[in-house]
Amino acid sequence: VGWSIKNGVIILIFRDWHPLASKHFIKWPVHSVADTTGSELHDGLVIPKNHVTHFYKGTLPEEDGHSGWEGHNDHGEMLEKFMREIIEKIMNEFAGQFDEVKIEIYHSGLATDFCVGDTVFGSLDFGKRWSNEDPERRKVVCYLLIDTVRAVNLNIGDGDKAIEKMRMAGAVIATTK
Repeated sequence: VGWSIKNGVIILIFRDWHPLASKHFIKWPVHSVADTTGSELHDGLVIPKNHVTHFYKGTLPEEDGHSGWEGHNDHGEMLEKFMREIIEKIMNEFAGQFDEVKIEIYHSGLATDFCVGDTVFGSLDFGKRWSNEDPERRKVVCYLLIDTVRAVNLNIGDGDKAIEKMRMAGAVIATTK
């Protein structure tokens, strides 16, 4: 996190924020119920408040909320709108200084074979839409940091299969080292 702040990286945290009466719990054990200790971030995760935007997913009873792209921030803003506004602000601030704009999106968390995977695929889709608006000057690269993810593995190997699908779709598989 410290490196990210020093290097101007925008940190987004996607949080399950389920109501207790959620269809999500038909398939999954009860977890991350909004405003409970189960929805708190790990106490070892040091996050400076001014440098992070939280997105909450699975907030309605009928939502699964696997992808971060389905979430909203504290202002009710969806991720796509938030990303476009941030990118536009940066592009305006540095207008004419660069020939190409490259956005890098790094993914980590739980669970590789569900939430992380769905968010990676959403990021890849966003990257295609945004890049296609000006393909000569815009590029989005999506990374999956495999040493910072864990799979549920409902079936043996689901996590590895998910990683391979993400790689085949265009995600760069990397580590934090």
